[in-house]
Amino acid sequence: MYHRVYFANLWNRMSPKGQKTFQWDLVRGVCDGTGNTLHTTFALLVAIEFFRLPDGYKALIASGTSVGMGISFLYATYAHCLIGRRNVEAAIPVFLSSVCFVAASLAQDGITFAFLAFIGHVLFMIRFPLMTQIYRENYRRENRGQAFGFSVLVASVGSILMVRLGGLYLDGGMERYRTLYQIIAALVFCGSFAILRIPSDKTPRQSFPNPFNYFSILAKDRAFCYILFVWSVFGFANLMMIPQRLEYVTQDRYGLSLNPGMVALIVGAIPELVKILLVIPMGWLFDRMNFIVLRIVINIFFGLYMLVYFHATSIPMLAFGSVLLGVSFAGGTISWNLWVTKFAIPSETAKYMAMHTFFNGIRGVLAPVAGYIIASTDSIQTASDYSVGLMFVSCLMLAPLIPKGAPFDRQNRLEEG
Repeated sequence: MYHRVYFANLWNRMSPKGQKTFQWDLVRGVCDGTGNTLHTTFALLVAIEFFRLPDGYKALIASGTSVGMGISFLYATYAHCLIGRRNVEAAIPVFLSSVCFVAASLAQDGITFAFLAFIGHVLFMIRFPLMTQIYRENYRRENRGQAFGFSVLVASVGSILMVRLGGLYLDGGMERYRTLYQIIAALVFCGSFAILRIPSDKTPRQSFPNPFNYFSILAKDRAFCYILFVWSVFGFANLMMIPQRLEYVTQDRYGLSLNPGMVALIVGAIPELVKILLVIPMGWLFDRMNFIVLRIVINIFFGLYMLVYFHATSIPMLAFGSVLLGVSFAGGTISWNLWVTKFAIPSETAKYMAMHTFFNGIRGVLAPVAGYIIASTDSIQTASDYSVGLMFVSCLMLAPLIPKGAPFDRQNRLEEG
């Protein structure tokens, strides 16, 4: 009963444009959630268990989403000049990613699979600055985090169902991945259609600007620049260990070697289930809480997950580590997608997000490689300990900003719109 009342109140506080955005973004969220399982679980699982690819190709697959984010500022710049409608600009690469995933399902060798999966992940992620701009334009500031939280919730539902059912399906034989990939590709295609239905105003075509002018934001907004630097510290720590989550539970040398269904449960289903339970409260906190404090709390949970998960010797310990990761994901997903709205004026949101995704892309390419190097030369436990140390340092770096908070925190900001 409470949830229905809460949902109705949220809906009534939205503008008509926000309500239509909300409807179609829920559809997009479900489809994106299933698509996310490829780069979070199934792509690396296929690379490890079916093709037996070496670490270099696994790192390539793991870096695809980061490369997409890294070059998103180029796409956001030129696509907007050519097309001038944010929803179309965001939908095109998602559609193309679905084509790549179908092609990957038909690949006859591991190298071809790795490159097609990589390109598909790049295209899947390249639209994020455009989506953040749409949310800034279409949602009112007092319920933006909560509205997006529902999209994250349904994305998590889609992800948890796909990762669990897909994992059970692959228990019957890893060669079944081809059909699984094609099903997910069809849902990603549906997601691109949903993005097209989200309202977005047409803007006149413009001459091509220099996309590197975006970097001038770093000189003009020192607070934003500092947050980007700190984000690179804890972001590197997190991204370094993402591929190692699969390695730790699948490789014989770590003493666990779980079957695909259990891997999907531990790596995918449990974190997503916890995220489902907590993402709406996290959206509420994002709309009301000092952003710096919220980010520090999220980082603490990331550090705790690494300590527990990568030192686990049993399935219950792995499950508890995954629960901690789910808490981190609930807050991290909201803050990652929307935090620039706390720093940028509305017209500059896409530029700020492009800078965020650019630096996220750089560390996302380097961090998995660093994780594999440390894990292969020493151990996964050592790599996780380094990551925990970086998380701790990032919290210390954020602490001096607590009194002031973010410029558009609830207590600081002027009314929008």
